[in-house]
Amino acid sequence: MIGLLASASGQPNNPLAGLFGIGFAVLCPVLYGVTGFIRGLIGALFYNLLAGWVGGLELEMELRPKTLTAPYPIIPPVSPVSNS
Repeated sequence: MIGLLASASGQPNNPLAGLFGIGFAVLCPVLYGVTGFIRGLIGALFYNLLAGWVGGLELEMELRPKTLTAPYPIIPPVSPVSNS
């Protein structure tokens, strides 16, 4: 879209119009990654600040032995039988 806008700017023979669109297409993901990283840093900082005040999250996990059976009983479906 940006390349189309640049080429429609009144200078159709300008070779830089197409290069601008290609450059923008390459630069956008890089800028998106950098801003996402910065937002992640700010979010982590904000979480750590609030977790210090509130106490954070606590997870309780237990190790259960592996069983070869299903955790719930498997009952086959009952099909209706007609007695005729």
